[in-house]
Amino acid sequence: MTQQWWALSRGDLDTTVAQVGTNLAQMVIPVFLLLPVGISAGFSVTHLLPGYALGFLIGSLGLVVLAERLARREGRTNVTAHVYGNNVPAIIAAARHSAQVREILAGILTPRHPSQLYEAFLEGLLLFTLLILIRLKFKKPDGVTTGCFFILYPVMRIVGEFFREPDAPLTGSLTRGQFLSLFMFAIGAAFLWSARRKYLADRSP
Repeated sequence: MTQQWWALSRGDLDTTVAQVGTNLAQMVIPVFLLLPVGISAGFSVTHLLPGYALGFLIGSLGLVVLAERLARREGRTNVTAHVYGNNVPAIIAAARHSAQVREILAGILTPRHPSQLYEAFLEGLLLFTLLILIRLKFKKPDGVTTGCFFILYPVMRIVGEFFREPDAPLTGSLTRGQFLSLFMFAIGAAFLWSARRKYLADRSP
């Protein structure tokens, strides 16, 4: 079976541009987001970006391996390593302008909450903003920001889980993500308790 790794006619150009642009944005944007907390651009570029790039490389290679295994197991030639398929921008454009495409997609897709966007806002933008504010307000004692992360993240995750389909069997009335998030509260409480002890010890004569 011959695999066609890249084909302009298949719409891979759209996917390549989108994937490369996303990866570049995810590497460059943190450089500017970390400036307010005192991490210089030079440090980010020399110490953090190589790790980001290596993570993207390993993750992309993992997707390629999974796609190749699926293609060989099912004897298919149309398997893609991209999470959402080969030509998402073109599909969106076609659905906006073609009633036939919308009718076909309606028989395949079911309306759902855009849970990825909810989680990006809650676990990304909102959590990051709160941690930055906490970091600027409580520069000492050490451990406050870390403790707040371990408490705020599970709160955001538990809320976001209400709007997505469970990807594993429920634990009682909780999804797997909600159940595992509960343990993070204990870790956060331990960090805050340690920070308070250190704060009181530093203040004592």
